[in-house]
Amino acid sequence: MTLEGILSFLVEEIGWPEMSRQIPIRCFQFDPSVKSSLAFLRKTPWARAKVEKWYAWEVTLLHKAERYLELQQAQPGERLGDSDHEGG
Repeated sequence: MTLEGILSFLVEEIGWPEMSRQIPIRCFQFDPSVKSSLAFLRKTPWARAKVEKWYAWEVTLLHKAERYLELQQAQPGERLGDSDHEGG
């Protein structure tokens, strides 16, 4: 995933206001844009590392939530491999 892709994902899923609360940097707080954020993050390794770590965390949470929903929507006989234990 590119840095631009990471930023676009966070903007779409989280939004600039929450991004600026989580990582209080000027390019997120004042007139934020992907372009200005890319320029700053490419020159600032510590800030880029925070953004990349946050992205990884969000993606992990998203996958866990999707898996949970899949399990909740499955039929009782389909959950957790129950189909392997038919007929006892």
